[in-house]
Amino acid sequence: MLNTWRERLQSRKGGVMLACGAVTCIVAGTLVYRETRQITTQAFINAPVITLRAPIPGRTQLEDGLRVGRRIAKGEQLGAVVGDTENPRISELTGNIAELVSQRAARQAEIEAIDVQLAHRRKEMAEQQQRASVQQTVDVQGARASLALAVAEFERANTALGESRSKVERYDSLRTSGFISVAAYDTAKAEEDMARAAQRASKEAVQRAETVLTGARQGVQLDGSRGLPYAVTRSQEIAQSIADLTARKGQLDMQIQAIVAEAAVLQRELDKQTSARLTSPVQGAIWSIDANSGNAVTRQGAVLQLVNCEDRWVEAFFSEKDAARMAAGTRVKVRSYYDAGHEWDGEVISVRYGTGRVTVGQYVVDPPPEVMRRQLPVRVATARIQVEWGPEERSAPLCNVGRSVEVLPSDGTRTSASLDPRPTTP
Repeated sequence: MLNTWRERLQSRKGGVMLACGAVTCIVAGTLVYRETRQITTQAFINAPVITLRAPIPGRTQLEDGLRVGRRIAKGEQLGAVVGDTENPRISELTGNIAELVSQRAARQAEIEAIDVQLAHRRKEMAEQQQRASVQQTVDVQGARASLALAVAEFERANTALGESRSKVERYDSLRTSGFISVAAYDTAKAEEDMARAAQRASKEAVQRAETVLTGARQGVQLDGSRGLPYAVTRSQEIAQSIADLTARKGQLDMQIQAIVAEAAVLQRELDKQTSARLTSPVQGAIWSIDANSGNAVTRQGAVLQLVNCEDRWVEAFFSEKDAARMAAGTRVKVRSYYDAGHEWDGEVISVRYGTGRVTVGQYVVDPPPEVMRRQLPVRVATARIQVEWGPEERSAPLCNVGRSVEVLPSDGTRTSASLDPRPTTP
C-alpha cells in the first residue's frame, strides 16, 4: 500500500515536471519568435504629403471641426485666407481701380457733352435743310421766270430780224430801180445786222436761262459769289461736324469698354487678394495643421499638410542577404500588426541599396520618432512596394499612413530586415 502511494507521488511529480518543461518551451518559443519575427520598424505605409500654402498674405480662417486625421474629399473647402492691410497688393489694386473709375467718368462726361453738341448740330442741320429746300424752290421759280423772259426776248428779236430782212430786200429792189439812194440801203442793211446780233444775244440768253434752271433744280447757283446756297454749304459743314463728333463718341465708347474690362480684371484679382479659398487638391486626410484660425501667414506660407490616400505604398527595409528575393516585380504579402492582422497583395516596384540614414523628404511621411533615432549598422536595401489595398482601408485613420507593417514573400517566409526603415543613400 505504501509503495503504491509512493509510485503515485512520483508519477505526479513527473507530470508536474513535464508540465513545467512544456511551459518553459512555450515561453522560450514565444521569445524566440518575437526576437526573430519582423518588428514594426522594418516596413511602414507611406504616402505623399502635400503642403497647402496660402496664395496671399493674410490671416487664416479654417473650417469648423478641422483637425488632424480628418478625412477630406478632393475639392473640399478647408478654409480661407483673408487679406489684411499688410498686403500691399490690395492697396495697389484699389488705387488702380479708383484711377480707372475716374478715367471712365471723364470719358462718360465727354460723351454726354458730345451728345449735347450732336443734338444742337442735328437741329441746326434740319433748319438749314429746310431753308435750302425753300431756297431751291425760289431759285427754280426765278430761273423759270428768267427763262420765260429770255424766250420772249428771243421771239421779239426773231420778229425784228425778220422785219429787217424784209426791209433790206425791199430797199435792195428800190435801190436797183433808182427810187432810193445807196445810203438808205446801207442804213437798212445796218439795221438788219443789228437785229441779227440782237437775235443771237437773245438766243444765248435763252440757253443761259435754261442752264440756270437746270442748276437751280440741282441746287446750284450760277449767279453770285457762291456755287451753292449758304443753307446748302452750312448743311454740309454741319454734316461733317456730326460725322466727326460721332467718330469721337465711338472712340470714347471703345475706351470705356477697355477701361471696364481692365477694371473687371483688377476687381477679380482684388477679390482673390482679399479672400482666397483653401481647397483640397487630393482625396486624403489632414496630416498636420501649421497655421490655426487667426494666425498671420505670408504668401506661400504653409497652412495645412494633407496626406494623399489615393497614392499609398509600403516602404520596406531588408538586409542585403534577403534583398535578392525582393527584386522589382516580386509579388509579396503585406500584413498589418493591427486590426486583426489584415493582409494585402503587393508588388515590389523598385529596390535601392546603401548604408547609413538620410532624412526623408518633405513630400513623404516620416517614420515614428523612435525609428529616426536608430542607426543603421549594416548595409540595407529599401524596397518600394505597390499594394492592392482593400475597401476596408478607406475608413482607417489617416489611411493607416505611418503604421508599421510586415512584408513577406508570397511563399509566407519572413525575411530579416534592418532596424531602421529610413531611406538610405545609394
